[in-house]
Amino acid sequence: MTRKALLLVTWLCALLVLVGRPAAAATSPAGIVNDESGTFSAQQLAQLDEALSGLTVPFRVIVVNTAFPGGRPADADVQFQNYADRLLQERVPPDAVLVTVSMQDRLVDFRVWADGPVNQAFLDKAGRQFGDFSGAMLDAYRGPARAGDVPGGIIAAARVVEGVVAAPPVTVPDPAPSPSPSPSPAPSYPSPAPSYPSPAPSLPGETVWTGPNPQTPPANPWPWVGGVALLGTAVYWTVAFRRYRIALREALEVRDRFLGGLLELMERDLPLARKYQGEETLAKVTAASAAVDTALHTEQEAEALRLQAERFAKFQRFARARSTMKQATEAYQRAEALFRDAEKAWEPVVDAMLNWEKDQADVGAKLAATGTALSAEKVRTGWPLTDLGARLGREEAQLTLARSSRDEDPVRAVRLAREAGAAADVLSADLGAVPGLTEALAAQRKRRAAAEASVELARRELGLRFVELPPEPPLARTLQAEEDAATALPPGEVGRVRESLALARAASDEAEAIVARYREALKQYPEKSAALSRELAAALPSEERLAANTLGDLRARFAAEDWDDVRTVADDLARFQAEARGALAEVARMTGPAVQLYLQAVTLLDDMLARREALGEQLKVLTARPGALEALAAEARQSLAALDRSLTEADEVALNGRVILPSDVAAQLDDARRTYRLAQQQGQEVPLPANRWARAAADGAAVAAAALQAVREVARLAAAARAELARAQSEGNSALGYERYDRRGNAMTLRGALVSAESALAAGHYQAALADAQQAINAARGLEMAYREYVAAQMEAERRGREAAEAARRAQESHNSSHSSSSGGGGSWGSGGGSNKSSGGGGSW
Repeated sequence: MTRKALLLVTWLCALLVLVGRPAAAATSPAGIVNDESGTFSAQQLAQLDEALSGLTVPFRVIVVNTAFPGGRPADADVQFQNYADRLLQERVPPDAVLVTVSMQDRLVDFRVWADGPVNQAFLDKAGRQFGDFSGAMLDAYRGPARAGDVPGGIIAAARVVEGVVAAPPVTVPDPAPSPSPSPSPAPSYPSPAPSYPSPAPSLPGETVWTGPNPQTPPANPWPWVGGVALLGTAVYWTVAFRRYRIALREALEVRDRFLGGLLELMERDLPLARKYQGEETLAKVTAASAAVDTALHTEQEAEALRLQAERFAKFQRFARARSTMKQATEAYQRAEALFRDAEKAWEPVVDAMLNWEKDQADVGAKLAATGTALSAEKVRTGWPLTDLGARLGREEAQLTLARSSRDEDPVRAVRLAREAGAAADVLSADLGAVPGLTEALAAQRKRRAAAEASVELARRELGLRFVELPPEPPLARTLQAEEDAATALPPGEVGRVRESLALARAASDEAEAIVARYREALKQYPEKSAALSRELAAALPSEERLAANTLGDLRARFAAEDWDDVRTVADDLARFQAEARGALAEVARMTGPAVQLYLQAVTLLDDMLARREALGEQLKVLTARPGALEALAAEARQSLAALDRSLTEADEVALNGRVILPSDVAAQLDDARRTYRLAQQQGQEVPLPANRWARAAADGAAVAAAALQAVREVARLAAAARAELARAQSEGNSALGYERYDRRGNAMTLRGALVSAESALAAGHYQAALADAQQAINAARGLEMAYREYVAAQMEAERRGREAAEAARRAQESHNSSHSSSSGGGGSWGSGGGSNKSSGGGGSW
């Protein structure tokens, strides 16, 4: 059995145990037993109902977990009898017998009403009260109870009661010892241990019960456990068999997918193809044969594993059979993959054998149709089309070669035929493109003529001489490409015609683009020249003066480092004006009738206008600089004010808090003061270094704020340390009065911590002072705790003395009461006890 099967059986057994566990606070079906401890199972409760229902005297059984929730007292026997007496008075009718069981305390009590019919029956039948038989009941109960069968013990004790009540009346002698040894009969009661009915000797003053065995043997759970185990085993074998069958079905499905095709390929197809000795066909057949052989060998291994798995299943070793069947499935899968490889290798051979006739016929038809179309095109154009004819001849020769190699190498024959067919398709397309190429050549000649006309028109209308970029070279390339295309058309060189026409189109487009550029330059240079002239006449001189004035203001008020990046703006504007005048003169020269450098003139104007735009941006930065520096100066003044406030507040906090600052905090404050003095000096410099002043003031404000926060923290620690030390001194002075109760050295710790805290506080070590003060408070509380422990110990000793005295008094009273007004016993499973209203007794097991 596998581990999973064992787990399944264990789980089922555990389920049986859980089902058989008792429920808490259960009551028996007939209401005879009230199991408040939750100890008995439903089966045990039913057993008690069945055993106690048929007796002459009604019974009530109360089972509790413990009668003493606070712990077992010294006089547990007496108190348990009192507890059972209260239950009798509260919950049991006068005609019934109460059996009280405390499982945790191992105590039992048997009790009836003193003036009830059961006690009277004992007096009538045996001449004794019910309590006189409590020892016999306890003896009958102890045997099964000590073996763990508490319900059996209750039934055995009940049989003792039934033996007395159901017996005929007898004469009972005085229970006191008789001086004469003459025996006399007494009521019978069961022996403490179960036995078969047999005669037993009688002693003076008592009768031995010889009735049937009072103890009902407990139910045996092992048949149920065995049944469940067998059921679990059956379930396991069923599941294992089903899983094996599933694995078998999967293996057969994989085998059936390929085995038929593998055998057909090996036995029918490959032998037919082995007659071909051509290189390409032989290579395909050899590869397919090798793959088939390997696949067949692997399939045989898989079949052996399958048969082995079936043998395991025959002997009901289903787990081993399933594992072996999985191995067989994997082997079948490998064989299937090899079969697919063989199919791929064999596929070209099958294709050649099946499609040869159709393929060669289709290719022959294509070549014949292409030859007919070629002849018709020669007649239509009058051209020889020798290149197309040569290509047609090559494809016809390849088809002839394919037909001749069919018998030896069908794979090669089909490949050659299909290649010839593909070439025939390309040849037919090129032949069909000849009319279109003729038309394209005519259209290209018209395009070249239009480009030449556009050049001539620009020369006449605009007087252009195309000095920088002449259009003649592109036009010459166009003409050369057209002549080459016209030369390649008659022999039918279609590819060469296409390339020449593409070159001709690109060259003619280039000539057209040159004319368009010149026309655009002629249109743009007057507008751009006028725009630059307007800037020179109006904007540039005023901007130069604005830049000079702004620089003068900056030079007078702020340090050079704050405006160094814009110091050359005025000079750049003056220099640009001179260069712009020269550029305008140069443009006028370039565009003159004798020069005509229109493209260069437009490029020069574009450069000058771009520089003009950049100078405008620099001027904007320059004019915004004074305001920005003023804003920095204002920020510096605000930072200095914040720095001053932080330093003043830090000094006030340190003074008011009587703080001794640590070295690191004092160093922070010194750094802030130095920064403050430096920033003040920088703010008084003329011209003002605005950037440096603002940075220094901001850094100083940040340092001062951090220093102020540190001073506040030190002041908080100092105040906390002083308050904690004062509290420690107050609590310590009060706690030292309990020094004589100290056993742990708290007084010495308290004095040392107070002295250490005062020294640390005076030295400015506030953290250490706070820790020492807290240590002193803990030591003071330790002294107080020692005193409380002493007081508690004294009170506990007094309480135990009182409890012992009270227990002794109650025991004496109970003893006196039991001898004076009740019949029964108590103590350790047999000592008498109870009130004057009940009769009974019990003890421990």
